[in-house]
Amino acid sequence: MTAFIFFVLTAAILLADPTKALQISFGSYNHSSVVYACTHTDLHLPWEYSLSPQKRHTNVIWLFNDRSFAQFDHNTGEFEAFSLFRGRAAMTTNAGLDIFHVTEKDAGIYTVIVQIFYPDGDPVFGNNSVTVQIIDELPKEYTELHVTQEEVAEYNDTTKQVHVVLACGKFVFSTKPHFDVEWLTPSGSVVPSTSYSDGQFRLQLPNPVLGGSYTCRVPASAAAASPCVPGTSQHRAEASVSVDRVEARLALLEGQHRQLEKERLARQTQFQEYINGQTRSISFRVRINGGFGVSHSGTPITGFNQIQMSEGLVYERYSWKFITPYAGVYFFALTTVSDGNVNRANADVMVDDVIACRIRSAMDGDFGSCEATVHLARGQKVWLRSLDDHGSYGNGMYPTFAFCGFLVSKDV
Repeated sequence: MTAFIFFVLTAAILLADPTKALQISFGSYNHSSVVYACTHTDLHLPWEYSLSPQKRHTNVIWLFNDRSFAQFDHNTGEFEAFSLFRGRAAMTTNAGLDIFHVTEKDAGIYTVIVQIFYPDGDPVFGNNSVTVQIIDELPKEYTELHVTQEEVAEYNDTTKQVHVVLACGKFVFSTKPHFDVEWLTPSGSVVPSTSYSDGQFRLQLPNPVLGGSYTCRVPASAAAASPCVPGTSQHRAEASVSVDRVEARLALLEGQHRQLEKERLARQTQFQEYINGQTRSISFRVRINGGFGVSHSGTPITGFNQIQMSEGLVYERYSWKFITPYAGVYFFALTTVSDGNVNRANADVMVDDVIACRIRSAMDGDFGSCEATVHLARGQKVWLRSLDDHGSYGNGMYPTFAFCGFLVSKDV
């Protein structure tokens, strides 16, 4: 039977005076949010605090599941534990605590609160909490170690290589415990694990893989310190697996193939997202607000005094041309109005030297519009051309001359 209680590590520091920095550490366990203990053993909570040396008065209070169960008065030097912890707790470091002969009822969240009172300023408070899992006995499936070679080699982001992986377990700890197993390689060297997950210590073998026997063993110090670990200080738990170099190479080839396929799919997804993003961002809209005359037919219409949009920086303000950044399908629209009743606003939408659409009317003071959907190559230029020697494009009262365009779809 196993009791598992899990909470998230919390830590807080409240400072009234930043020069009086209160730091509470938890020994060598700062990296972990969980502390493990077995029933009928002692629980060690090695909290310590440090701050700038000044004359001060200190109180320390310990809480179990948000209820106080022990306190220390620095002024009197007295430590007192009460409730279920009376006679089972002892202060160790300036904020540490040992709890003797723990049971399942001792599983939960433990918090230390340090109160520093200065004679010349506001008090300083600090707290630190950890979670304790209590295991009443080692289940049968955890009493012996097993080492296996993973079927699939895995990619390492640091080495940028695929590695054969060995797994050693299985342990009762849901997160990495405060010890590591020892790996004895065929060359006789002892190396640490690469990672810990799902109750197993994992070792990535360096390339090229050295064939032979690999042994995983629990260090004597860990076995002696916790009944939650298989083995004892006299008899260390260990297990071995034989790695065939040829099979390892095949596993590496399969792993490399998997990684290349994964990278290919990632690049494809990234490229598609890039295309979709570019499709949304290529657009422009320009206007002429007020009359503007063009003296000769066949000349560019220029002088747009309102560039309302130019997503992707595709419209050149001084050449008055839209330059296609990508090959694909584009849409363009032009709306014109002449200034007064004696001029016309006829115009062409040009793609390089080819007419895409035309506005032409025999009446003075007329309105007009045209649209074009065309497939363009990268670098083609879209611009406006006048059809009248005295064309007038824009009206001060009715600023309805506008030219716009956008990318509909990009070629893949």
